[in-house]
Amino acid sequence: MLYLLTYDIDTTLDNGRRLQKVANVCKSYGQRVQDSVFELNIDSVKMTELKIQLEAVIDKQVDSVRIYKLGKYTKYDVCTIGKKEVVELSDPGAIIL
Repeated sequence: MLYLLTYDIDTTLDNGRRLQKVANVCKSYGQRVQDSVFELNIDSVKMTELKIQLEAVIDKQVDSVRIYKLGKYTKYDVCTIGKKEVVELSDPGAIIL
């Protein structure tokens, strides 16, 4: 299943240590597509593991993590404009704008 994960971590209290920990956790489950945005292609077991790890790192009073479930085939409907454009040219369903 494909997911989009975004986060907003308050760095004023710990000089960005939580931010780095969150990024490292996310890197082990998917690919970074922007500074605080990851694409994850994982199953439900891995998603549960990820949520448990993130809950152990973040401060729920000031931090936010949002996970959007996109589906199995949605990655080919992604339109990227700008410097990090990555297109699967081998896929006939890829959209290039």
